[in-house]
Amino acid sequence: MAKTENTFKNEVKEPLVDVELKRKKKKKKTESQGISFGFDPRVVRIAGLLVLSFSVFLALAMVSFLFSWQADQSAINSLDWDKFIAAKPEMTKNWMGLLGAWFSYLLIFRWFGAASFIFIPCLFLTGFRWLFGADTIPLAKIYLLSAISILFFSVLLGFVFGFFGSSFNYLGGSFGYVTNYWLSGLVGTVGVAILLVAAFLTYLVLAFNITFRMPGFL
Repeated sequence: MAKTENTFKNEVKEPLVDVELKRKKKKKKTESQGISFGFDPRVVRIAGLLVLSFSVFLALAMVSFLFSWQADQSAINSLDWDKFIAAKPEMTKNWMGLLGAWFSYLLIFRWFGAASFIFIPCLFLTGFRWLFGADTIPLAKIYLLSAISILFFSVLLGFVFGFFGSSFNYLGGSFGYVTNYWLSGLVGTVGVAILLVAAFLTYLVLAFNITFRMPGFL
């Protein structure tokens, strides 16, 4: 009789365990879709669509900026809210209009130069993950490596194109130019080159876990 009772208890317990596992899996799936933060799944998908669209808009605007920045410089320098309200196609040469010229100016000219193009895949992957629920995309790792890359390449481009005159300084952005200027005064031009090589090798070790081998003749 005792054996029959234990068998009955085990049979009852096993379905309860299965129900609990299913409940936890459902909760985990729900949290991955953003509902745990109080968001309707539709809001997450709409946000993903908007971010994805903005990444395409920004890519076109920044590519256009490389060819039209000089023609649009006067319009951007005197930009104010009234100009945004009274925007006309002839105001700028940028493919994406006044707003595209302004975003490109901020990112490329005022901030990080051509390294700002790294923002585009970050935005694209973020929008893609939110829109399609692609939880396998490691956004935290992508953001970290992208931030390091943006800072490094901004300084690198500021260093390289600094030798070609002021017409090319914008490729390193204000950050690249100012940082390179300060480092040159601190450790000299050769010192900056050594720091950049060391920083690049450090990045490879952190990002790809590369190892260094002794030369064969040693």
